[in-house]
Amino acid sequence: MRWTEQKVKRLIELKSKGLTNHHIAIKLKTSENSVKMKLSKIAKKGKIKLREHIFDDNFSFENVNKETVIKGLFIWWCEGSSYIPTQTHRVEVVNSDPRIIIIFINFLRKIKINENKLRLRLKCSKEDEDKLKNFWSNFLNVPKERFLKSTLVENYKGKRLEYGIITIRYNSKKLVLEFQRRIDEMNKNIIV
Repeated sequence: MRWTEQKVKRLIELKSKGLTNHHIAIKLKTSENSVKMKLSKIAKKGKIKLREHIFDDNFSFENVNKETVIKGLFIWWCEGSSYIPTQTHRVEVVNSDPRIIIIFINFLRKIKINENKLRLRLKCSKEDEDKLKNFWSNFLNVPKERFLKSTLVENYKGKRLEYGIITIRYNSKKLVLEFQRRIDEMNKNIIV
């Protein structure tokens, strides 16, 4: 598609109304990638402002005490997603114990992750979903808008986890690599 002046104006108008790139692409009869690229160019010229720093991947271990770092890394190592070089692009921790989850999320906050990229997924029974989403949102001080679609399950043999199972997800290959580097460094000092 050729971006005429009229189409660019329409693109800016649709984006300022809050439409997603997907819906803009449908309205303009073009690809989502084309919309994304054109918006990026327009934003660089200062004609529009896109969501601020959602892809910002800055974090810092400075001024975080060693004990906090070790706790956070060990929770990720034991309860999180395994690092697979060609596949892992996010930090993820899954657990049902609020104590484990709060320690990990506080660790992420202390290293100053971009909280706009933080996502949560709840696994629970349908009848508990609203109550547990409210619990986790309040307990972790994370808006409900950051929750992905819940995984709803039947009660396993009549047992019910009091808090469901929560997944903390942070998309950042850079952070995964830093976590793995630090775990590998700690492993060098462990005598088996």
